[in-house]
Amino acid sequence: MSERLTVGDEVRVFDVFDVNGRRTGQQCGDGWPGRVEKVGRTLVHIRYLGRTEVFRLNTQERNDSYRHQWFRTPGQVVRDNRLLAARAVLRAHHVELGYSCELTLEQIEAIAAVLAGKDPGAA
Repeated sequence: MSERLTVGDEVRVFDVFDVNGRRTGQQCGDGWPGRVEKVGRTLVHIRYLGRTEVFRLNTQERNDSYRHQWFRTPGQVVRDNRLLAARAVLRAHHVELGYSCELTLEQIEAIAAVLAGKDPGAA
């Protein structure tokens, strides 16, 4: 994680078992709004949905044996959404990128723009 978290920062918390947004307060795909309460050397305490949970800083996953919840900063959410949109364009043109793909987000967006018939410099 490149961004430094401080107490009071806004984050979004996601749950692998709530992908359809069925729990109270989750906007579909946007996660739950949370606020950083405490930042340690390896752990961060985040308050969301009226409770505080502990997450690992290095993986951004909840500090339990299940790892079903994770958090993202607003900047990471924006980048994740840009990546999803670019990958959707690639998939529509039957192009799949593997997990070991070493292209940057900007390179993936440029490829998607070319496939979509747009000027990559204008994106």
